[in-house]
Amino acid sequence: MPRNELLVFRILRILRLKQVQYLDERQLIAAIRRETGDEFNDQTIHEHLRHMQQHGLLKPVNLRRINGYALDWAGYDYLDAS
Repeated sequence: MPRNELLVFRILRILRLKQVQYLDERQLIAAIRRETGDEFNDQTIHEHLRHMQQHGLLKPVNLRRINGYALDWAGYDYLDAS
């Protein structure tokens, strides 16, 4: 999967701007859709979320029926450097 740095940045920025501990996957996808329209499909967004989790940008939050995500240390560092 080719990584889209703009999508990575938007996901991290959305999490930081919301100033909440975490967002569930539906909230995050809805926020990305509001910003980008149909630029990214659900599969691409899901792949980026998994990739970002594997590389320490996001940490998973276990919710009952859906995945949630919060910023992890590498995600904060990424945002601070940009």
